[in-house]
Amino acid sequence: MMENLIQIHSVKKVLSHSGCPEDLLESYLQFLQTGGQQVQIVRGEVTMMFQKEMQYRKRRNEEMKGTVTFSNKDKHNARNSDMGVFIGMEFIQCCFNHGIPARVLNVRRVHGEVTEIVVEFGK
Repeated sequence: MMENLIQIHSVKKVLSHSGCPEDLLESYLQFLQTGGQQVQIVRGEVTMMFQKEMQYRKRRNEEMKGTVTFSNKDKHNARNSDMGVFIGMEFIQCCFNHGIPARVLNVRRVHGEVTEIVVEFGK
């Protein structure tokens, strides 16, 4: 349990530093504490995607930088409709863990809820 709290604290620090909106950060931390298996699946997918991107850019002698948009699926057909944005949060942490700066560049809201984030990385 203690390890979990330390992990939550470091996640919160990274994401606050990246300019993540407070309400989104809170719902994401809630997801990390209650999402269980889903959290592991998301983490695995993002890590894989991130590493493929890094390898691709290395082969082409390109820097690991750019922007990427993460959006939620619409609420009608998704159990966890925030998943798209949460994947963005994982992506930010992946960047951070690889020494690549990342920040939330833009946030789109619908009815006060975050539906999309644009993440800038490597700049």
